[in-house]
Amino acid sequence: MTVRLATGDAAGIGRHAAFKVGVNPALLRYRGFRPTGRGALIVGESPRHDGTLVIYRSSLPEGFGPAEALVEIEFESVAQGLDTFLLTDVHLLDGRARDVRVDHEHLNVEID
Repeated sequence: MTVRLATGDAAGIGRHAAFKVGVNPALLRYRGFRPTGRGALIVGESPRHDGTLVIYRSSLPEGFGPAEALVEIEFESVAQGLDTFLLTDVHLLDGRARDVRVDHEHLNVEID
């Protein structure tokens, strides 16, 4: 799964992105991640919520591009079913750590 940021005409404004990705741990198991682009990247499993990853990515000093992949996350299927990749606590911050308005979408996936 690749999480992308589409900034369009606002490219370069966002410098930091923080968000959570949640899946049903009965269906999918986190296997690891691959960095994309430049800047700091931290990916960790939530100690409080099974199946939730906490992700932080920065892109200092130039800011994120108009359509930038933030992180590639690898999951392993452990059972069949329908799951949703839930993006929560989504924050995009500018160079002064001020919130930049951002919309996000969830992704449904059928596991065979």
